[in-house]
Order: sequence, then structure tokens, then C-alpha cells
Amino acid sequence: MSLTFPTGIQSRPSALADLPNQFKRPVFEELYGFDAVSAVDNALLTESGNYILTESRAYLKFDLSAAIPPTSTYNNTDSSVVLVLDNSTLDVTVSWTAFPTALSYLGRFTLDGNSTVGSQTSLIATSSPKTQSIYAAYNGAASGTIVYLFLQAKATSSPGSATIKNYPRLSFTLP
Repeated sequence: MSLTFPTGIQSRPSALADLPNQFKRPVFEELYGFDAVSAVDNALLTESGNYILTESRAYLKFDLSAAIPPTSTYNNTDSSVVLVLDNSTLDVTVSWTAFPTALSYLGRFTLDGNSTVGSQTSLIATSSPKTQSIYAAYNGAASGTIVYLFLQAKATSSPGSATIKNYPRLSFTLP
């Protein structure tokens, strides 16, 4: 049996450590010139810019298919109210089934699930659909926060007028 040595130009390790006895050895767990990867698409990085590796030394990659979609659609229990949330701007488009004698509609967005307490922003409209930004009210809210929408059909165009129909509550999650 014989040893065969490669011919040609050989790459040298890029990280060497000096030992006290004047020998040089590669630094443990470093990437060297002959095995270093210049870039890995969609790889997860540490704060210092190093690749995050699995136990089997494979690169952890960000799953692009799990990215937040541009919009999310939510329905209430009887589908009489539909809300489309723009996940980047926090604009909501609310559509509802019109009530025959209603002249206006009042919607309240709240974090606590109660239609009268904690309302941070209101939606007032005379017809469906209505688009409104909720960015100012919910920009600081944590991702995954549940927001509730209570929609009421009103007898007149005044928000303080008598309620003639309460739509079932709709809840949605902030991106």
C-alpha cells in the first residue's frame, strides 16, 4: 500500500494558531480557505455575522415560504363582516352585509374584547366597503396581538344614534 499525494497548487488553511512549541495548527471550528463558503442564500446569521449551523454542520436557512403574506382575510362567525388586513401598512378594508334600514355604521376596534371599553379607533361609514388605517393605534402593539372589531348598524348618520343591529364580533391578529 502506498500514499498518494495530490499534485498542483494546494490551498492552505486561512486561520492558523501559533503554539508555544513553534508548531502551527489550524484553529478549531474555523472555516479555512479550502472549505470556506463565500455566501449562503437565505442563511440565518448570528449577531456577529457567523452562520448558524446545525449539529450536523448544515446551514440553517430562512424558509421563504413561511413569510408573512401581503394581506390576511378574516370573517366573523356568520360571514356578515369581512376584514382584509394589509400586513405591511396596517390598513384594514371592512366589508359587511348591509342592513336594510341602516343609514350609517359604527365600528370599534379594541384589544380587550369589550365593545365599549378600550376602543382605540373607530370606523364610521355610510356604505360598505370602508378602508381605514389602524397604524396609528396599533403600530406599537406586539406581533400576534388579537384585535376585535365590533360593528353596529345605526338608525341615522349620527354615531350616537340608536343601534338597530349588532353584527357578530370579528377578531384578527396583528402581523
